[in-house]
Amino acid sequence: INSGSGHTITTISGCSNGAYYGSHIYIETLFGNNTDLRETGKCFARNGTILSSPSISDINTIGARSMLFSGHHTGTLDAHRIFQCMGNATRVTAGEGSPTPDKRSGGSDYLVELSNLQSNLDDDPFGVIAWDTDAVKVWATASVSKTYRFYAQSTFALAASEFVLTAEYMNSGANTGTTTIDSDESISTRSGITDWSQYVEVTISPSRTGFIYFNIALKKYSSGGQVFIDPLMVIS
Repeated sequence: INSGSGHTITTISGCSNGAYYGSHIYIETLFGNNTDLRETGKCFARNGTILSSPSISDINTIGARSMLFSGHHTGTLDAHRIFQCMGNATRVTAGEGSPTPDKRSGGSDYLVELSNLQSNLDDDPFGVIAWDTDAVKVWATASVSKTYRFYAQSTFALAASEFVLTAEYMNSGANTGTTTIDSDESISTRSGITDWSQYVEVTISPSRTGFIYFNIALKKYSSGGQVFIDPLMVIS
């Protein structure tokens, strides 16, 4: 596939470049290419098989936005990954053993692991995302203030600007205009796999009833570093 958007294809194999430019491309099976993704936006893989380590041309390139969302990765049920230029997001099972954390009390059975971090991550404007845009949202009532929290563990310390929860909500009672708010919590290095004391949160009172959209991005490099997120939002 060379440029364009919205393509759907069963198999790309045996090419110099599997997907070259373009975005929102839907692929079932991708393998045997010199480069699977080259300077390409979002690609989504479902119902087929993606190799364990697909080839993406612009790894560690500042400002690059190539992403491969692989559902049931390698044909394994419920194995989900997001391959990105500055790192990966992987669905892991809580309690499967170190370095993966134990399950948080009242938390999710599954966690999001951010890892395979690249050395230019500190200077990248986008960072490593935990999930796709608009994938996590909550219906909120106008003028009702609530706090939305996600717990996290990190193998290295993170300043508030280096691990950010961003929420987008309607901020005007007269129209559907939106604004964003960022978390301001820093994250300390975890003491161990049971340490769920760290979190990021935002408090919002929307001006109109509607969805609040939540995204998390990691913007700090650490060699071999890992950040784990409990995706079960805590609302208070």
